[in-house]
Parts: sequence; structure tokens; C-alpha cells
Amino acid sequence: MTTSPNPPLAQPEASYDGVLPDGSRLHRHSDVRRDNTGYDRQSASLRWDHAIGGNALVKTVLTASNIDQDTAGSSTISRDDYYNNPTINYTPISYRKVQALRLSSAYEQEDGARLVSVTPYVRYDSMDLLANWALSYDPTVYNTQNKSFGVLAKVRQDFAPMRARVIGGVDIDYSPGGRDENVIAVGTEGSGYTKRYTSYVVGDKVFDYDASFRAISPYLHGELSPLDVLRLTAGLRYDHMSYQYDNNLSDGVANSGGRFFYRPADTDVSYQHWSPKLGATYDLGAQQNVFAAYNHAFRAPSEGQLFRPSSAGSAANLVRNTTDLKPVKVNSYELGYRGQQGRDLSYSLSAYRMEKRDDILSYKDPVTNATQSVNAGRTLHRGAEAGVNARLMPALELGVSYGYAIHTYEEWQLNATTNYNGKEMETAPRQIGNTRLTYAPAGDKGWRATAEWVHLGSYWLDQANTQKYNGHDLLNLRGNAPLAKQWSMFASLANVTDRRYAESASLSSGNDVYAPGMPRTLYLGLEYKN
Repeated sequence: MTTSPNPPLAQPEASYDGVLPDGSRLHRHSDVRRDNTGYDRQSASLRWDHAIGGNALVKTVLTASNIDQDTAGSSTISRDDYYNNPTINYTPISYRKVQALRLSSAYEQEDGARLVSVTPYVRYDSMDLLANWALSYDPTVYNTQNKSFGVLAKVRQDFAPMRARVIGGVDIDYSPGGRDENVIAVGTEGSGYTKRYTSYVVGDKVFDYDASFRAISPYLHGELSPLDVLRLTAGLRYDHMSYQYDNNLSDGVANSGGRFFYRPADTDVSYQHWSPKLGATYDLGAQQNVFAAYNHAFRAPSEGQLFRPSSAGSAANLVRNTTDLKPVKVNSYELGYRGQQGRDLSYSLSAYRMEKRDDILSYKDPVTNATQSVNAGRTLHRGAEAGVNARLMPALELGVSYGYAIHTYEEWQLNATTNYNGKEMETAPRQIGNTRLTYAPAGDKGWRATAEWVHLGSYWLDQANTQKYNGHDLLNLRGNAPLAKQWSMFASLANVTDRRYAESASLSSGNDVYAPGMPRTLYLGLEYKN
């Protein structure tokens, strides 16, 4: 058993509109990070480039990392604690431990108009997780292990007529993996949505399965210019993906301590899909062009979404059809304009429309409290983006980007009483903006200082669109300074004004909850380049 003593929780107010009960607003963090949210990471990377001759090169990269993280930094707290005690942590027992290894060796040969590239790779990942987001409805600890063996291969050929280019290739991946998962009994303090999880005891094994993923994806891409001012592109990709799932425990319903789990029987699940794309760019002259693009894509459900349904308080409320999840299909359209005036000014403006069918979303049943992955019938995403980069002085550059978008559920009716058609998607702000002012003396390329303003607009906290998070604005500073020929120092000061903001916000049992963002934080580092 593990325990972590903390003071009792304050009780939240009954409602929230962005203003405290006395009419004031608070926008200051304490100068202490959230409790029990440490993070340790060790990583290393080795790269070896070897020229073979005949314009051939082999690039071999080996990376390894080890992560030990207390994951409660992303967990939410009540509105009252968000304003008055933002360092508190309701889930101090949660953690994530990851070991990862990557090895790839890319062979590339470019000879005039032809490029040949072949990249075989191997990967290994292991993760131990006690998820903070599941403690209230599905507390478990689990380990996943996955290996990957694959190759990325492509050939590019250029042709003089109409400046044509053809790229053909194939991506192949075989990833055997598995999951071991045990239910846990948690010790708590408090009650309701401010309950604090202080300890746990590992109980029965409730999942033990192997799941092997296979994918082969050939593709073809072509470009040509029938006119000097017109560039056309087209592509087609075929994906064949499959899972081979083997359950190592008894199939069907399992009961552990009054909580019920459903384990699918051994099965194979496969998906096949064609994804086309089209594009065109028209040169207006004077370093200006307009472009249009259509892209179709698809995404298969993940292993966890298919074979690990959520638990429930009774067998009758168990979700048992997750292996029937459909892949997400996406159609997107974009129209835009880009321009440039010498080296001192560049700008862009684009509008897009994206439609997703069978979007895979997480839904929490308000009656059974069971959370499951479901296919929404159709979601719609449309918006516009603009950007400007301008050199104000030889050493001073201004960059501004802004996006406005509306994300809605167009067809999603779960039952006779739950209908989200026409509602905006939760946690999807309409406005996102970024402004950067960078000072970089031309005489010394090692010196650089940047001031950045980040704007995040308001967004709904729930799928029914009943409450909103008001958004936030942050000021960040970054800089680089040379120390010696091969050494440099970099620094960043995040959240300069120490503003109170939420990394994420949502509803829990009808109450607004927040994951507090970092207070004013200084990062310092040294870099060595040989």
C-alpha cells in the first residue's frame, strides 16, 4: 500500500462564471508547482552517417529513453481549489513509467533525377501506468509491451517534360504486443468530485492478452506543370491493417470486488481503405500564389479502444461491442493564398473544411458512469488561418498567426434523450493566436531573444454545451547566448506574468474542474556542439 498525506480539501462553490463570489478575479499562481508531480527523464541519441560512394549514404540512428513520471500534473481539481489552492493534487498515486528504444538505418541514393530510399527499423516500448483519469470509474494498473519491425521504402523519379515527378513507395509494419492489467482497490479522502486518492492495493488480474498489429501501405504520388504558372499534384494510398487478438484469460464477463469487466474472445480485426488526394497551385507572379487541396484520410481504432472495454458496476451495464468500432474517415478541403515581398515580408491566408465520419469519441454514460469509445456519426470542422512574418528592422522580426474555427457534432444521437446534433465539440476553442517578436543581431548569429504572446479562446466544457472555460493569454520569453566556440546557453521564462490558467478544463459530475497550468517558470540549459 502507498499513502501520501495532504491537508483536507476545501469545498467548491455551487456555480462558476469566471468571477469569484466577492466579484473579484484572481490571475496569480502560487510560486510552488503542484504536489507529487515530479518528472525524471534520461535519454540518449547516437547517429552515424556513412558515405558509400556513388552518391549513396547510410544514416543510422539509435535512441533510448527512460521516463519516470508522476502523472497528476494533468489531473483536474475543483474550481475552488483552482483559484485558492492550485498546487493540490487529487491523484498523487498516479504514475507512468516508460522505456523506449529505437534503431533505424536509412539507405539513400540520389543520382540526378532519381532518389531511392530504404529505411528498416526496429522499436521497443514498455509502459507501466496508473492512469489518473480512470481512478474515479475504472482504477487499474497495467503494463503494455510492444515491439515493431518495419521498413519505409520509396523511389522518386523526375522527368523533364512538364517538370513531372513521380514518387512510389510502401510502408510495412509488424508490431506484436500485449497488455497485463490488474484491478486496484483505492484508499480515498473526501467525497464527490473533490475526492482525493491516497493509496492503492493491487488486486486480481482482469486483462491479459496479446495483440499483434500488421500494416502494409503502398502509395503513389505524382506532380506536373502543364503550364509554367500551374502545379498539379495527385496521390493515392492503400492501407491494409489488421489486429490479431488472443485473450489469455477466460472470455466474457469477469467480476472482481463488485466491478465487472468484459473480455472479448479471440478474434482478428482488419481494415482496408483507399485514400486519394488532389492539389493545385497557381503562380500569380510577384512571389504570390493561390492553392487548393483535397485530402481523404482514415484512422483505424487503437488496440485499447478495440480490446479493452471500460468496467461497470453491473454486468448489465458492460460495454461488449468495442471490436465493432469503425475506422474514422476524413474528407478535408483547403483554399489559400501565399505571398512574399523580398526577404522582409511573407504572409498567408487559408480556409478549410474538414468532415469526419465515424469519429471515435469518448462518452461517459451519466447513468451507469461507464466510459466507452463510440463512433459519432459525423463531426464538422471549418475555419480560417492567417499568418504574417515581417522584418521590422535588420535585427528585429515580428511573426503573427491567428486561427478561427468552429467544431461541431453534426450527427451524434446516442439514444432518445441524448442528442448532440448541432452542438460544438468540447475543449475545442474557436480562437488560437500567437505573436512573436524576435531580436537577433545580424553581426552575431548566436544571440537571439524572443517575446511570445499566446492566446487561447474560450471553449465548452461538455458535449451538451452548458458551461465554458473563458480562455487565457500567456507571455513567454526565450533567449540564446553563445558562451564559447562550441558552447551556448539557452533560457526561457514561461508565463512571465504568473497568470492563472488551465491546461485543460472539463465537467465532472456536473461540476467544472481544471488542470492548472504552470506558474511562472524559469528554464536554463547548456548546449555543446562539436
